Amino acid sequence: MTHPVQIGPVHNAALRKEISERLGISLDRKPAGMPPHLAMLMRQWREESEQPCSEVTDRPGRSK
Repeated sequence: MTHPVQIGPVHNAALRKEISERLGISLDRKPAGMPPHLAMLMRQWREESEQPCSEVTDRPGRSK
């Protein structure tokens, strides 16, 4: 069984300040770029979606 840690208000404030400073630093970073393979797939998808779609008329189970 674990027991909650009791800390005083001074230590509590110091911990909150440290956490907020570290979060500020890590959230201020520029996001990492997309992995090359995923970027390639996204390019292919974009190029395919720019091409006009031809209507599918020969579907199995569809009467003509």
